[in-house]
Amino acid sequence: MKHRVLTLAISAMTFALLAVPALARPLPPGGITRQEAADWLSGKGYPARVHPDSNGLSIVTSKISGVTFDIYFFGCERERCKGIQYAVGWSGVSASSIAKVNNWNTEYRYLRSYSRNDDVIFAEYDVDVSPGGTWELLDKSLERFGEMIPTFETYMDF
Repeated sequence: MKHRVLTLAISAMTFALLAVPALARPLPPGGITRQEAADWLSGKGYPARVHPDSNGLSIVTSKISGVTFDIYFFGCERERCKGIQYAVGWSGVSASSIAKVNNWNTEYRYLRSYSRNDDVIFAEYDVDVSPGGTWELLDKSLERFGEMIPTFETYMDF
């Protein structure tokens, strides 16, 4: 009888341990730094460079799905930022492509698009990373962004 109870107890403990989900790896309190974002991208096999943009803002530039993109940082205190924005732009687009922008925004989630002038279209994807952000959240956001870019390019006939 003792052997049977012990076997059941060991089986129950084994099942409980196997059923525990993997723990998420939290981002540091306050969000992510530009260098941490660049290191994260590099660790995923993407090129990454921290540099100032044309307005002097410090950004990270990388490439996914054959398209160069930038990451902008928002809600920053010291070097830690609570939000990021993936951003990409296409220049030399036709007027018919610009007319599709509003339709895209009503038909698709996640990637927001707009035009600032007659021949440039931008697509952006915002992600809140603090409080409560994890490296897995960043991984998923990059995956989704990478999936949406080819969908957007096809939709826009680029």
